[in-house]
Amino acid sequence: MISVVDISITSGSGTSNNGNTARCFYRSSTFTDLNRAVAVPYTQGNWEGKLGSDLIRFIDAPNATVRVNIAAIHSSENFFINGSNWEGILGLGYARLSKPDSSVTPLFDQFVISDVVEDTFSMQLCSTSELDPSSEPTVAGTMVFGEMDDDLYKGDMLYTPIVKKWYYEVVITDMSVNGISLGVHCKKYNYDKTIVDSGTTNLRVPEEIFNLILTQLKKYDKLGVPDEFWIGRQMMCWNYDKTPWEEFPHMSISLLSSLSSSKEFVLKIPPQLYLRETIERGPLPGQHCYKFAITKAEKGTVIGAVVMEGFYVVFDRENIRVGFAATTCGAEGRLNPRSEVSGPFIRADPTDCEYIESELADTALLTVAYVMAGVCGLCLLPVFVLLGQASCKKSVEKAGVPRDY
Repeated sequence: MISVVDISITSGSGTSNNGNTARCFYRSSTFTDLNRAVAVPYTQGNWEGKLGSDLIRFIDAPNATVRVNIAAIHSSENFFINGSNWEGILGLGYARLSKPDSSVTPLFDQFVISDVVEDTFSMQLCSTSELDPSSEPTVAGTMVFGEMDDDLYKGDMLYTPIVKKWYYEVVITDMSVNGISLGVHCKKYNYDKTIVDSGTTNLRVPEEIFNLILTQLKKYDKLGVPDEFWIGRQMMCWNYDKTPWEEFPHMSISLLSSLSSSKEFVLKIPPQLYLRETIERGPLPGQHCYKFAITKAEKGTVIGAVVMEGFYVVFDRENIRVGFAATTCGAEGRLNPRSEVSGPFIRADPTDCEYIESELADTALLTVAYVMAGVCGLCLLPVFVLLGQASCKKSVEKAGVPRDY
């Protein structure tokens, strides 16, 4: 029996799963239960199930069927977005992210190993449309396996290196608002990592960076935007063709260039990207509502779907790099995000921006070494005292000093 499923594509997971076990797997004559439990917690939500394998092929893809690892979700909580109609996720991350452990080969890797596709994939995520004020917000996109599609982008494709193969970890060299740098050391953007993840909705940044972004954005605020909007607790609504985009400054993210560690390129992030349209409508007919799509993370930066919607993004795993080019979304009348990719440029400050985990580990080991040396010194102190006393005693005896009995 052939089943067609609706899934969410995420580059931030190495596990593919399906939640509609009753319809898809238990009726599948080719599904094999591998008897391995899988439990995956997230910052918000979780799911549990069993690991199995089944035969998979993609529609409009190379005519090949491959047996792949796939998890059958038995229970989940706050995992699927309400109204999304998703039945699972396709995890396109590296094997290190696989569950229950990295010995489980991810689905895309199995297609590559089977020589079905080259080790690259790309995606064009298109944001909502403002063509019809009465329609619900819609999304569209294109996923390409094994290659890139020249029709999905314009201008140059610029690449940033993947510095660690688990998530698609990259390096930010700077962020700016309206062309003005936030002015912090670039390592702060990348502590403890910066990843490109289509499975995360917003642009997530460390708290210090978030506060700096807000400080800059508020300098340009002429609309009296309430504080509750900036922290994601309130929407702002306008008539569908009256959204005051010009009142919000553009932002930019600079990424390390794969050409040289002394070069960078810049992603222009217009307000059409960082103001995310919601399903909810405003209090008046015909109004479209938006939420602020930049949020605080405990640590690390996530370049999520709201940023990716402005670009055609290529995950060139074969050459260990991620490419960005201006998208052709908007070519068929949809809202044009007005995003841009520019560069490469010589970096003004060629400081190393990558956060390397061993830096912290080395510091911790050095601290432990000092502590252990101190403990050993304290343990040996009585021995040294006794040896010193014995040495003095011998010196006194040799000098012929009389002893009292």
